[in-house]
Amino acid sequence: MTRATRRAAARAAVWAGLAVSAGCATIPQHRYGVSSLEIEGVEELDEQALKACLATHERPWFQVTLGRTADPECGVPPFDSDRVVLSFWRWPWTDWPLYDRSVFERDVERIERWFRARGYYEARVLSTSVSPPAATASDRIGDDEDVCGEQDEGCEVDIRIAVEEGEPVLVTEVVLGGVENLAGWVQEELRDAMRLEQGDRFDEALYDRSKDAAADVLANAGFAMAEVEGEVRIDPEARTAEIELTVEHGPPCVFGEITVEGHEEEGLPADTIAAAALVDPGDPFSAETVAEAQRAIYALGAFTTVEVIPVVPEDVESAERVRCDAGTCAVIPLRVRVVPGRLTRFGLGAGIQVGQFEYTEVAQGVSVPQWDVHLLGILEFRNFLGGLRRLRVEDRPRLIFTDERGFPRTGDPRLGNDLRIDFRQPAFFEPRTTLGAGARWDLGPDPFRAYFRHDLTAYLGPERYFFDGRLFAALRLNENVFIPRDPDALNVPSSYDVMFLEEAIRLDLRDNPRDPRYGAYFGAAVHEAGFGLPSSWDYVRVTPEARGYVPLPLGMVVAARFAVGAMFILDVNDESLDETSQELGPERYRLRGGGANSNRGYLPGDLGDSTLGGLRRWEASAELRVPITANFGAVAFADMGDVHAGDRFRFDWIHLSVGLGLRYRTIVGPLRFDVGYQVPEAQIVGLPDFYTGRPEGNPKSKVDLFFVEFPGAVHLTIGEAF
Repeated sequence: MTRATRRAAARAAVWAGLAVSAGCATIPQHRYGVSSLEIEGVEELDEQALKACLATHERPWFQVTLGRTADPECGVPPFDSDRVVLSFWRWPWTDWPLYDRSVFERDVERIERWFRARGYYEARVLSTSVSPPAATASDRIGDDEDVCGEQDEGCEVDIRIAVEEGEPVLVTEVVLGGVENLAGWVQEELRDAMRLEQGDRFDEALYDRSKDAAADVLANAGFAMAEVEGEVRIDPEARTAEIELTVEHGPPCVFGEITVEGHEEEGLPADTIAAAALVDPGDPFSAETVAEAQRAIYALGAFTTVEVIPVVPEDVESAERVRCDAGTCAVIPLRVRVVPGRLTRFGLGAGIQVGQFEYTEVAQGVSVPQWDVHLLGILEFRNFLGGLRRLRVEDRPRLIFTDERGFPRTGDPRLGNDLRIDFRQPAFFEPRTTLGAGARWDLGPDPFRAYFRHDLTAYLGPERYFFDGRLFAALRLNENVFIPRDPDALNVPSSYDVMFLEEAIRLDLRDNPRDPRYGAYFGAAVHEAGFGLPSSWDYVRVTPEARGYVPLPLGMVVAARFAVGAMFILDVNDESLDETSQELGPERYRLRGGGANSNRGYLPGDLGDSTLGGLRRWEASAELRVPITANFGAVAFADMGDVHAGDRFRFDWIHLSVGLGLRYRTIVGPLRFDVGYQVPEAQIVGLPDFYTGRPEGNPKSKVDLFFVEFPGAVHLTIGEAF
């Protein structure tokens, strides 16, 4: 390093130090800043949950909380979470919380009250310690006091509080009164709604949740005017609590008229909005129906906010009454409040698309590789020609690089384009059925073999959600026209035209589709091509799958998936097709495996026989998902499967891949990084050495990771594998 270079580096270091110093937060002169707040003696409960309810708090640390549990909120269960908090450092610019003696004294009282709310009536604060001791007399530093040794800033203060929890109050009895006239199933659901049972530690928050849950059960059973009162008899000496909830269910209720508000300024149709609620006057009232109506109206896509509000009378006497199946019912009108979003949207941008690109069929996503530089233009209408019709046009002119070494190698660029048009007609046939129509023109490389082609698709058909979005069904007429532009390349298929019907159904019983912890998912799609429709083939394609999720302690989850696919070529209607196309069907809909959402030890399309695709496919995956922090986690996985160009499932060709992955949760789903390793001895049962089973003898997939080459693949994408 030259002398001039050293001088420049020294000057840079000085300026960097000055910049950091300028940004450092300081304690105001004559004040105390809380450096630490420690509460000793909290054993059964969560110290962090207690601190969340105190007004006095310490200067924040950069911390990592191990486990899935997020930072606690005051008064929000759970209060006994096991968490490990690692504190690393404090950023110099974070503000100093100021010590206030009167606030701290009230916090000491809050601590004992908090423990009593958790059922610890014997809990007490044993002692408090404030250092320096001068802060116990006054929370301000006098001009003549030398407490900290610094005259131009305040002083740090450390606080320690010692508590004794004692023994908790336990619930000895839970009584439900006023339920004698209710149906048996309602009584059973009321008992299941109790958050406290005999033998549990009494907790005021869980007691309040029990009352709210009981009111929800009654509202779902048609009693919109129900009230739930409660009484708790606590014997602190015996440490017992008797809970009695009394139900005043009121009259059964039915829905009244629906009024819509907030649509007038944009001229949106109130009748279409109201019809999406799928509620008629006189229908039995249910809070679940109200929630589903709100979801259905929001799904129309034109609103930033939707509220469906039952207008419950103030008392039983003022309620309108009508005759109903239960005798006489109270009428509950609905008020729908909407806030329209931007109904016309236009966007223009540019970007680079690298790595994994996902296109989605109705019931199945397929990962494929792609990298390009592109422009992007989007035009969207949320009330196209009125009636809340939606039209979206998206065009992506691309400069595509097809070098086999991948990003960032460029090779010889070629021009491509990806144009998509989607149309949605709500209230087709009935209020919640949507007619979908769309088309796509993709000019670019085939995602599996890199030759250029025109790939044109179009679809038309109705779709609908049922049971609060849990069940989805669609019927579509699809068209695919495929025209290669590189006819002289190796194994390029012939041009073709295929038209087929598609039936798709999926049942989603997961707690959270983006980040499931428990539940199950089932889906299937069926294609019937030809059979009187203009098509190069007559074939049937079936692709069902099932997924399951089981929660474990410490926030861990075991997830599993099994899927099969079968293509049955029944007739070839175009004799000009090449031999491979006659055997395997249309290029776009051949069965393939491998990739971020399949067997992760293989690149997309690389599983089984070859990238030409196959007629039979099976896949099985299992994952152990381990949270490290509230937003960060790790995964251990094992994937198996096979793709075969023949007419049978080869379950002895397991192609086992194992690996590890990292997850970072975002608002659009987890950012996912997976490394899959092909286990050499577990590719084909009965063969001792590694063998991919490819007729043409292509080498297995390999990857270089941290200068280590091994058989496998690396994937970076958004969303869980399944």
